[in-house]
Amino acid sequence: MKNLEKHVEHILDHMQSPEEEREDIREELLSHLQDSYTYHKNQGDSDKQAERKALSDFGDPDVIGKGMQDSMYPFQRQLLYIIGGATILYGILFYLFVVFTSGEEYLYWLMIQFLTGSAVVLAGINIAWMGRHYWLLNVIVMLSAIWNGFNITIVVYTTGFVIFSAFSILLIIAALIFMVRNSYLSTNVAEVPKRERVAMKISYTVNILFGVMIAAAALFIIFGFMVFGGFSRILLIPTGAIVAWLIFFRWQMRWIRKSPVSAMIGGLVFLVAVVGGPFLVMYVW
Repeated sequence: MKNLEKHVEHILDHMQSPEEEREDIREELLSHLQDSYTYHKNQGDSDKQAERKALSDFGDPDVIGKGMQDSMYPFQRQLLYIIGGATILYGILFYLFVVFTSGEEYLYWLMIQFLTGSAVVLAGINIAWMGRHYWLLNVIVMLSAIWNGFNITIVVYTTGFVIFSAFSILLIIAALIFMVRNSYLSTNVAEVPKRERVAMKISYTVNILFGVMIAAAALFIIFGFMVFGGFSRILLIPTGAIVAWLIFFRWQMRWIRKSPVSAMIGGLVFLVAVVGGPFLVMYVW
């Protein structure tokens, strides 16, 4: 019977289901395998023969796992590969462009760009593990969006080349689409009434947009100080605002499942507090 359980775990290795959903899928698949095993046993087969035939009847675990992943979470892995791969490609193209046009080398920037893109690609490769920690998956993708937002300021400040800015914007849009889809798909929507599902989609989208506004305001402040004032401890304030939202978002995702409308209101209050707070602190400072 251990081989039956291993077969099921092999299938689950391809899926990003949260732990509660994963447990339901595990029990259902194992139940089908055990029924097949019992059938072959009743036909007179030995334990090993019945087990082997049950596994053969069930099919290849890789094929089944990938099929279930694509069915329940369509294009999730592909989106991660696109975002991560395009981020790495962006780094190569922009770095070469700057080197050939101005002779400057942004090696540290290129290193961060590669790390950001690689983190997203690795999340796609390890989608089964990441799916159990879907908030962490959203954080990785959100950080890539924030970094690409920062890249727009870099492009404007260094070259002003519109194509690279457009490239960054497309990457940000793809990241936001992934986050909304991942948040929604990681919720057990089958048990949620249709009207509430719509409210959840809207709430996930709105609250992620609140996060974008917080990140945009923080990046604007950071860029302004880097250009006109240099590095200062005060930059920890807008950076802290981004970190605060990422932490708040984890709790908020659970809140949206229970009450999408109140979660949007809470997100708006948090947006006003986080965006207005740093300006108040800097004014007093």
